[in-house]
Amino acid sequence: MKTGCIYFISAADELRFCFEPETHFYSFHFNVFPASGEELFFHSELLMEECENETWINEVSKAFSEPQTQVSAVCLKSLLLQKIAHFLPNRNVSGENIVVLPPALHMFLRREANAQTTLADLAEIAGVSVDTLSRRFSKYNHFTLKNFLNHSVAARAECLLRNPSLKIKDVAQKLNFTSEYYFSRFFKRETLQTPKEFRISSYQRS
Repeated sequence: MKTGCIYFISAADELRFCFEPETHFYSFHFNVFPASGEELFFHSELLMEECENETWINEVSKAFSEPQTQVSAVCLKSLLLQKIAHFLPNRNVSGENIVVLPPALHMFLRREANAQTTLADLAEIAGVSVDTLSRRFSKYNHFTLKNFLNHSVAARAECLLRNPSLKIKDVAQKLNFTSEYYFSRFFKRETLQTPKEFRISSYQRS
């Protein structure tokens, strides 16, 4: 990682970094879901790098140095939106997607969702009925809760497939698929790539 650069990473990937002493950096955690229901940086490069951002970084530093008020929070949000705007698909949509889920449910989907997870499991974690959870979710999104569950499993699969020590059948087992065949069918449907194709393209980008 280089000084003065900005890096983007999918929420599904959990990385650990070792920084030199007295390194200063800003870290922002957010999700953006376009109308497709697919997280913005889903099946992108492991790390997306943007350099020559000195002016933008100075603006972020300035916002952090000011008293933490609603105004400074809005300024920070606008700076982030400036950076992610050009990643958004260039098409017209009606309304804005806001994935509204309890934090515990978001954490479960990121870390534990698998092929055997059901909507009833999600509803139990949220403490509501399946109908209530699905209705609340559909109210704010252009995709279903089932679509979002499938996306979460596929995102976990991508993270695991980036680990060269894991065979594809190992990934299938970790995600509780009954066989490598069914895992491959699911992954191809969700990402338009087979697990092998995704793994090859990931190695080429790294």
